[in-house]
Amino acid sequence: MARHSIGRVIDLIPVKITIKVDLPFDIIELVIDALAAQGDKEALRNFALVSSTFVVRCQKHLFRTIDLGERCIPGKEIYRRFFRIVSQRHKFCAYVKDLRLVDTYIWDKEKNEHWGWLTEEESICDLLDLLPNLRTFSLTFNIGHPQWVSLRQCIRHALMQVARRPVIESFTLARIKDFPPSLLVSLVTVKRLRLDDVHVHAAYLTHSLGVALELVSLSPALETLVLKAPSAARSRYSGPGAGSSS
Repeated sequence: MARHSIGRVIDLIPVKITIKVDLPFDIIELVIDALAAQGDKEALRNFALVSSTFVVRCQKHLFRTIDLGERCIPGKEIYRRFFRIVSQRHKFCAYVKDLRLVDTYIWDKEKNEHWGWLTEEESICDLLDLLPNLRTFSLTFNIGHPQWVSLRQCIRHALMQVARRPVIESFTLARIKDFPPSLLVSLVTVKRLRLDDVHVHAAYLTHSLGVALELVSLSPALETLVLKAPSAARSRYSGPGAGSSS
């Protein structure tokens, strides 16, 4: 009986078996790319810990899109973390293709105190200079609704400089008041331009719409222009390069 009991106990002890599988690196890269396509950043972080040979591939995906609004952390705090990382480790700068700046996340309990930093953070100008491979950029005020001129001058200048980059494919501004209609001309090289709840002075409204429609008809680069007012259906215009309109 004792021998039988000991045998049953041994049967219950888990046995760890390690099986080594050597996969071609291109197969491993496909697995990493598939995780990135699913947006599974946690899996990518864990994958990077498995082997140093996986780190660069994982980091390229992890830094490809930087969205300050995707986590429940005040925008200023997560921005400062990101800026510190890319300032100290410049290799990450080349990985960033999509940058989405927001004042703070929508459910921030102290949102009224946390949104104003985005109008004053002059390091944004330095950050944009550090990111040479941007393809998509957006600036969104989830909580605040500031005037264009309330943004520091260097920030306004840096934003327009980004829009003029030949490699920029998409540019979005959201919830800004008194945007100068003359600056629409600076955005003609963007393929996909989106202005959500971006106000112009009432005296310039008709002129602004005229400028916007003229941009669509005359700009060979502009493919899509989306204008969206608050609590209203959006208007979408397709330029000469687009295949359809809605």
